[in-house]
Amino acid sequence: MKFGLIPSAWGNLKEDILRQANLAYELGFSSVMVAEHHGSVGFLPSPLITLAAISQHLPKMEIGTTAAVFPLYDPIRFAADCAVLDRLTDGRLIVGLVAGYRKSEFDLFNVSLKERARRMDNGIKLISELWEGREVVINRPGGAHPIRYRLGLLPIQKPRPPIWIGGWAPRAVDRAVRLGDKLLAGAVGSFSDVISTMRLYREILQRAQKKFNGISLMRVAYIAKTSEQAIRDVKGPVQRMYVEGYSEPGHPLLKSGSMSMLDWVNDRFLVGTSSTIIESIAKLKKEGVDHLILRVALPGLPEEKILQNIKMFGEKILSQKGIF
Repeated sequence: MKFGLIPSAWGNLKEDILRQANLAYELGFSSVMVAEHHGSVGFLPSPLITLAAISQHLPKMEIGTTAAVFPLYDPIRFAADCAVLDRLTDGRLIVGLVAGYRKSEFDLFNVSLKERARRMDNGIKLISELWEGREVVINRPGGAHPIRYRLGLLPIQKPRPPIWIGGWAPRAVDRAVRLGDKLLAGAVGSFSDVISTMRLYREILQRAQKKFNGISLMRVAYIAKTSEQAIRDVKGPVQRMYVEGYSEPGHPLLKSGSMSMLDWVNDRFLVGTSSTIIESIAKLKKEGVDHLILRVALPGLPEEKILQNIKMFGEKILSQKGIF
């Protein structure tokens, strides 16, 4: 199993990310990933720019998006930027994509929420063809004639950078099988959601006669000497980032209304002592998770506690080679 981290997305951005990522690398983490939302605490509005900057200081870690809200992008621009980024990182880019669900974000970019599925499917096909060196034909609305286009600079990775497709709905899981290399499951789903979604993914892969290559999963993660201390430390940050931050309707797993802080912590996050977290991760590995991406930083959590959290995960969890 590989371990990645999602670092801070606030404060002294470059310094904090590099401090956290370098410590994580020393302790056995293999990737640093960034997430995208707009107007939300704890998320980055410009993930590709961030990755381009930090990648030059992290020469041995994989970097990636978990995930870019892909329907908000022009796929030609996105393909070109990622091709350059893959070259800048010597082929260490992972491209995680989601359809998004927040109407406020789609309104901000003047994109119809109803168009997100079409834009995802067509856009992923387009960027895949471009990264593989193929010529594409683009029909722009109002354009006088089709445009033939081929990327002049291709990614290093062949046939292209890996595409992880996120989502929980059956349509999203099916998209991951049809168009992606791996399913990316987010931090919002409960542990039972994770298991049922992974099993659906396996079923669709089998029907499509495709090989199962594991699943990538994001989890909020915080470790302390006691579970009570861990919950005390994350109570305020979780309230701000998840209880309030996910209050906007639209997420397929949050239809029943708002959840309490303890609902998030107990049923969705890896928060507690090393022994309880090891037990939870072992179960996830058994189900097929092979890349676990940990959100080790939460807004409002002091930097010293974030670094302590990374250090304890490295020393208490990642060091258990016989288990993971």
